[in-house]
Amino acid sequence: MLEPWLAQIDAHEKSLADAADRGRQRQPPDDAAGGQNRGSPNARSRSRGRSRPRSRSQSRHGRRRHDRRRRHRRRSTSSSDSDSESDSSADEAEGHAKRRKLDPSLFDWEVNRTIQNAVLSPAHLAVKRRYENFSADPKECLRLIKNSHPPPFTDNGLRAIVYGSVVNFDEVHSYFNSPSVPTTVTHSLGNGLVFQTAETSYAHKVVNRDNWKFVWDKYEEILNHIFNGRQAELRRYYKFINNLFQRRHPSMDPQVIVFEKACRAHIASSRGTMLFNDIHEFIELKESYLEVTGLAYVAPPGEAGTSGSSREGGRPKKRRREICRNWNGGRCSADDCRYRHVCSNCKSNDHSSKSCPSRNTGKSV
Repeated sequence: MLEPWLAQIDAHEKSLADAADRGRQRQPPDDAAGGQNRGSPNARSRSRGRSRPRSRSQSRHGRRRHDRRRRHRRRSTSSSDSDSESDSSADEAEGHAKRRKLDPSLFDWEVNRTIQNAVLSPAHLAVKRRYENFSADPKECLRLIKNSHPPPFTDNGLRAIVYGSVVNFDEVHSYFNSPSVPTTVTHSLGNGLVFQTAETSYAHKVVNRDNWKFVWDKYEEILNHIFNGRQAELRRYYKFINNLFQRRHPSMDPQVIVFEKACRAHIASSRGTMLFNDIHEFIELKESYLEVTGLAYVAPPGEAGTSGSSREGGRPKKRRREICRNWNGGRCSADDCRYRHVCSNCKSNDHSSKSCPSRNTGKSV
């Protein structure tokens, strides 16, 4: 029963073996040699010729994959282009910022400075260059000045000279006579609220011509140490101020001192465009501080009040008990003077101290 089936199986196996033998016999020599020349052009062409044709579904799938790759390349290209554009725009902006650097010469004051430098004297330009050098590094400049063995002077005074501000003569006077004492001042705001501030009180203020001359000598000495070659300039200024003291009553010393401080403030703030020997620059300050009609004029104690109505607010002025020194000196004739017009020697109102009989005899009544 099984023999027919076994015979069919044997015949099938034999046919398979014969087909395999025929296939090996038909194989080309290169393939039979182990495929050593598979990379040759002929082998590649034969392999392409023997390649199986693709189905429609495989072709569509390949096209889709190809389209996706193209879109990916486009996105990567666009992103790289955008990055390059952003980098180029940043470089362009940076270059634009560099090109638009601030030009100081376009400011109006630079034009004025150029004109001013053209008309300044060599002495003015020398001092101006010193101040420009100071402004480059003021702290280092102060350190170098202190290490140069300068004449004795206050630290605040040196700082004021370097920074172009006025020196406090009261502080300098107290420094050489007795140190200033910091005091605590209590201020009340009401409702029990108080606060304290530290204030420096100078033991020796500059109140007369002798005080001023003492401080000026110290100030002139330190200026000649920092600014060499200004001796003649400083001497002329000293003579100018000293003449103001000599031509006025000692009671006017405080007013002359205030005027002199205003002059130094103008000189310091100019930083070289105004020197101490530019006396013509102080004419307006002199009128303001030393003339009776000046805005900054302050009458000294004992000086007669300005002429005018004898009543203020409907009330008569009260005469003081002090004697009018201007009347005794022949400089006051106001009937409404607040001071007594009596002789300072004998207290008589018939004559002044210049024509007092007791002055001629040397006796005081």
